[in-house]
Amino acid sequence: GYVLSSFAPSASRSDKKLIESDLGLSALPKFTLVGIKKLSSSGNAYRTALESASFPASVKYVSSKAFSYHSALSSISLPGLEEAEAFGFSEVYALSSIELPSSLKKAGSKLFYADSNLSSIRLHMTEKEAKSRDFASDWNSNGDALISVNYDSAE
Repeated sequence: GYVLSSFAPSASRSDKKLIESDLGLSALPKFTLVGIKKLSSSGNAYRTALESASFPASVKYVSSKAFSYHSALSSISLPGLEEAEAFGFSEVYALSSIELPSSLKKAGSKLFYADSNLSSIRLHMTEKEAKSRDFASDWNSNGDALISVNYDSAE
């Protein structure tokens, strides 16, 4: 596998979305994308333009500050995420909610730091399951405030 450290958004689209085909995975048929080190491009203007990002289930890891400063990013899909380091989604100002999959095993400190519009996290596991995972005590903090976490109901 490989870790995304840059990307080239499609020049033929103007929809402000990052989708799997933008990642160039088809050029590397023997590899899958397993992590995101830093979501950036050669032009930082894309940081203010990108509104949504969808990644394949093969993405298991998000490094520290991987999504930082993407001020217009309001939707992130990571269906296979297992580990997110501290500050992984920090300073993503347009994000108002996010869904995290049941595969999430580790969440670092202040994962959503300074995400001023983030009001809720949908965590696809029960609260009991979440307490058994390696989640920092302040993983759902956006600074001094805690973000509301909604869990699956216990069966």
